[in-house]
Amino acid sequence: MNAIVMTNSMHEEKLSSVSRDNSNPDKTESRPIVSFIFIFLVMTLFILAGWRLLDPATLPIKHVRIEGNFQYLSTEKMQTMVSDVISGGFFNLNVTSINNTLLKEPWVHWVSVQRIWPDGLSVQVKEQTAIGHWNGSGLLNASAEIFSPQEAEFISALPFLSGPADTQHIVLNRYKEIQQALSSQNIQINSLSLSERRAWQIQLQQGPLVILGRSDVENRIARFTGSVLAGLGKDISRVKKIDMRYTNGFAVEWNNEPPQIIEPGLKNNG
Repeated sequence: MNAIVMTNSMHEEKLSSVSRDNSNPDKTESRPIVSFIFIFLVMTLFILAGWRLLDPATLPIKHVRIEGNFQYLSTEKMQTMVSDVISGGFFNLNVTSINNTLLKEPWVHWVSVQRIWPDGLSVQVKEQTAIGHWNGSGLLNASAEIFSPQEAEFISALPFLSGPADTQHIVLNRYKEIQQALSSQNIQINSLSLSERRAWQIQLQQGPLVILGRSDVENRIARFTGSVLAGLGKDISRVKKIDMRYTNGFAVEWNNEPPQIIEPGLKNNG
């Protein structure tokens, strides 16, 4: 009897265990559904928050600060230009539009735009630095980039550089080379030109026109800035034109006097 009772008890426990096990699949199946609902709600909240942040009415830009050192640019004008193109809030501001708008101003070299929480904008502006006039219609910066502000013709202190199309880099580098050699003698270049035939000539401030020609230009520059200027000394102010297109000599045309060839008999080599 005892063995039979124990067997029946064990049988009842097995049935109970099976019954409990049969209830687990429902719980297991419900877990993915709950997780999906939770993820869906979280994603919905993120989407709604994103839409809200991208609304131009959310955190609109109220303060624009223009920073930089300016000689020709107007801070007030640039603030107005930026304010006119602001079309979004803090998070969806079109920075490219602001950059492009300011770069239309000829004196603007580069622009950097930075947001300032929660409603500000800092705009760093670098003004162009003009090195010289170019072909009478624009200016060159230190990188030989051409820009054409309306005030260009009124900046008289700059040298006048000229040459064929796409030669501004060559002309500017030549100007720097010659001006550096002349600076120790307190002589300034008024103009430097390169002709279509690739011939060079220099006009000095309060001094003569110097013709360098097309060939052997480096040696001619060295002779002019060295022995020629040293030989003429203070008489340089009396000289109208110096022609360096000779093998070892040069020709001098004095003011109100006929030309004179130093070391006569030499051939002009162009």
